[in-house]
Amino acid sequence: NIRDIPNVRFPEFKNTGDPKLGKEDFRTLSCNVCHAVDGSNTAVISDLSNTGSKINEKWLKKFIAAPSVFIGKESIMPGLLYHLNADSTELEASLENATSRIENLSAYLMSLKDKGHDKTREQFEKVKAANPQITVEVGKKIYLSQNCAGCHLSGEDAQWNAPVGPDLTTINSHLNKDWVKNYLSNPYAVRPFGFYPGSGSRMPDFSLSVAEVDSITSFIFSNENFKMANHPDEPSQFISNKVEVMLDEKLPCLGCHSLGGKGGKIGPELSNLNARLKPEYIAAIISNPKAAMPGTIMPQIAMPSNLRNQLINYLTHLGDSLPQGKYLSLVDHPITLQRDQLSIKDIYLSKCAICHGENGNGDGFNAAYLITPPTQHADAKYMSEKPDDTLFDGIFAGGYILNKSHLMPAWGNTLNNEEITGLVQYMRELCSCNPPKWSSDNKTVK
Repeated sequence: NIRDIPNVRFPEFKNTGDPKLGKEDFRTLSCNVCHAVDGSNTAVISDLSNTGSKINEKWLKKFIAAPSVFIGKESIMPGLLYHLNADSTELEASLENATSRIENLSAYLMSLKDKGHDKTREQFEKVKAANPQITVEVGKKIYLSQNCAGCHLSGEDAQWNAPVGPDLTTINSHLNKDWVKNYLSNPYAVRPFGFYPGSGSRMPDFSLSVAEVDSITSFIFSNENFKMANHPDEPSQFISNKVEVMLDEKLPCLGCHSLGGKGGKIGPELSNLNARLKPEYIAAIISNPKAAMPGTIMPQIAMPSNLRNQLINYLTHLGDSLPQGKYLSLVDHPITLQRDQLSIKDIYLSKCAICHGENGNGDGFNAAYLITPPTQHADAKYMSEKPDDTLFDGIFAGGYILNKSHLMPAWGNTLNNEEITGLVQYMRELCSCNPPKWSSDNKTVK
C-alpha cells in the first residue's frame, strides 16, 4: 500500500523507450506467464491488451519498478528490475540497465491500444470542450458520493461518509421481502439523488444471479420478527380527494417526494408505496420520522390526528404505478456532501442546501422540481428586509405560516430553538447582511 511507504524515492525515468526491445523483455522476464497481450482472455492475473488506452505512462513505469509499493507487500507480482532498500525508502537496481528496460517495457505496453482508441480520444475531447462545467472538483465530488474508496485504494480524503446507504440490519422491519428480491435483481433509483439527499449516491447493479438474490434476501430477513400487519381501511373517494387537495395546497410532502410525476426529488416516489413498505412502517415514518428512521432528514409535521390517519390510509392504498425511477445527473445537479457532524453549517448543508443551495443561491439540486423557487438566502437586498424573528418562524413553522410556499416544511419538531437560531445567523453570513434596524433596536448584528 503506497500510504504505508510514503517516502519511497523512485528512479528518474526521462527517456522514451523502444517498444520492440520492450516486447522482447516482456517474454524474457516471463511477464507473459501471468499477463496476456493479445485479447485472448487467457491471462492469469490481468489482460494488458489495451494498456495504452487506459493507463498513465508515468504511473506505469513506477508500478513496474515496485509493484509492492502500490499493491502491498503481499502482492504476488515480483519487482524484477528493482527492489526496496533496507529501510524501504529507496529503490535499488536488481538487474543491469534496469531503468532503460522499464522504459522499454512501458513503451511496449503503451503501444497496445484499443482499436477505437483515437476515435474515443477525439470523442472525449469534444465532450470535454462542450461541457466546461465538468471539472476536476466535480469529478472528485462524484468519486466521493459514489463511495469509490469503498473498493479502491485512494488518498486520505477520498472517503466522504460511511456508510452511504441504508442500514441492512434494520430494513427487514419496514421493507417487503418480495420488493427487496425484485430490487436486488433490478436496482433503480428509490431516492433520485442519494440516500443522503444531495449526495447523489447510487445503488450499483451487480448483475446478481437468481441464487445470489435469494441468498442475500434470506440473509437480510433471517432475523425478521414476523408480525401480522394491521392494514388500514381503504379510504373513501371523498377522503382520497381531500388528502390530494391537502397535498397540493397545504402539506409540504411534495416538496421532497413526487407523486404521479409531480413534486420533489429528495425522497422516494409516493406512488405504489405499499409495494415497497410495510403498512405499519408507513404509519410510523409519517407519525415520527426520527424514531422510525434514525438519521433521516424528514421532519415531523404537526397535523391533526384524523388528517394524519387519512394520509396514512391514502398512501397505504395508493396503487398508482409509474416507470422505475431514474437517478438525476451528477453533473447537471449540484452535489452536496455534508459531514456527520452537528455544526450549524452541516445542518444547513443536510437540510437546507438541497433546495436553497450550498451557498444560499437557491440552486440546490431539488430547486428545479419545485413549483415555487426556493428563497435565495444569499440575496442581501431581500434578506435585509426580513427580521430575524421572521426567518426563525419560517424555519420553525414552515413557509405556509408566512404565506409562502407550503412546500417549505416546518422544522420546529426536528430542530431545537438553538439550532434554528444558529441557522438564522448562518443565513446572515450567506447574505452578508443585517436585519432591518427597527427589528434589532438599531444594533448591528455581528
